Amino acid sequence: LIWIRGKDLRIADHAALSQAKPDDIAVFVVDPYFFAPERAREIPHRMQFLIDSLHALAETMAAAGGKLWVVHGRSTRVIPALAKETRVDRVTALRWSEPIGRRRDRIINDRLNVPFELLDGETLHHPGTLRTGAGTPYSVFSPFARAFRAKFDLGRPYPTPTTLPNGPIPEHFIGKLPTLADLGLERNPRILKGGEAEAS
Repeated sequence: LIWIRGKDLRIADHAALSQAKPDDIAVFVVDPYFFAPERAREIPHRMQFLIDSLHALAETMAAAGGKLWVVHGRSTRVIPALAKETRVDRVTALRWSEPIGRRRDRIINDRLNVPFELLDGETLHHPGTLRTGAGTPYSVFSPFARAFRAKFDLGRPYPTPTTLPNGPIPEHFIGKLPTLADLGLERNPRILKGGEAEAS
């Protein structure tokens, strides 16, 4: 099960999708923590960009023979439940560095009955691994920048997949992509349109 999250809405240079097989399952969770209308109205520009990006990804995957499933509910509950019912052998996602994401992932890891594989992709260097000679975090940018340049290797982008996940999920999990209207939001024409093609 490949869990697509809000910061990796693309197929190019995607660590999990680059190794996907046709029988894998790709899923996005419409979690009320972000998508409840009252929450969405607090961050309307971000939600408009996110919804544009989600719809664009679903269309891109469908055009290439894949399927992005949408499920609704708390990710801490629906991801373990979906993994159990679909009998996948692991759950894969790109790692989040924020405390809220790390906390959520710890809860999910504890509830899963299969391995939870978190891949890097959000940051250029894994947070917390670049330290001073004394083993402490850098407090001055210049020494940090020098150390980063000395250790950093950008490497090559992950290849764009030639096959995309198209595995099924049980019908009672299937939801629909939200729209701005679903969240009680009106489109702001001054916001850049989201989506992988728009970013190219």
